[in-house]
Amino acid sequence: MKKNPQENQQVTNPSHKERYHNRYREMYPELDLENEDAFYESANSNLDELENYRKHNNDLIGTFSKNKAFASMLMAAKNGEDPYEWMAANLGADISELLSDPEYAKKISEAARKFNDAQAQGEASRKEYETNVQNTLAELQKIQQETGWDNEKCYNLASKVYDIIDQGMKGLITAETFRMVMDGMNYTDDVANARNEGEVAGRNAKISERLKNEKTPEGMPPSLSTAKGQSAQPQQKKKSYWDGIK
Repeated sequence: MKKNPQENQQVTNPSHKERYHNRYREMYPELDLENEDAFYESANSNLDELENYRKHNNDLIGTFSKNKAFASMLMAAKNGEDPYEWMAANLGADISELLSDPEYAKKISEAARKFNDAQAQGEASRKEYETNVQNTLAELQKIQQETGWDNEKCYNLASKVYDIIDQGMKGLITAETFRMVMDGMNYTDDVANARNEGEVAGRNAKISERLKNEKTPEGMPPSLSTAKGQSAQPQQKKKSYWDGIK
């Protein structure tokens, strides 16, 4: 009796986990799924995007529900229809009549002006950004020539600076950043110099006080400064002048 060949074939359906991992590998081939921390970081990022998408989608649905004519016009535009023709055919709107209204024409003109101004400002900002980037690269090249750093070190330096800028835009400035700016303002050197000046001033004060205490009467040798009839005190071994001053 011949066996059915299908009986020898083991049909295996992948588990939900395997299907999910396989789909994730296709979407992110560079991600190491064995690294759980990296995997869950990516998964959380995807969930954040999904939540934002759902929120914006619900807002859009709410807008369409409040204005069904607007929703229908957008769908017509999506299908290649002219929105102005659609408004005339479905709403009976006469565009030429609307534009002949001075108040309405003024609103349209003002809206167009704001749009053009925004476009011009965006173009100016883009050109300014490109110029600033070129200047930044030139300054970084100067640093590279002064220090002899390789490209990787210069890249890490620039990345660190941009991280500080990004944190500052979020209102966050760390103690490390403050210390770095203080060093750049020579604050550390100023503190050290002030400490040295204080030490020198203290030594000078001690020297002046010692000289004042050792002054003898005018015109009298130090050996005769003792009272008459009193024997001179035995001389003690002379100490260093700097004793007591240090």
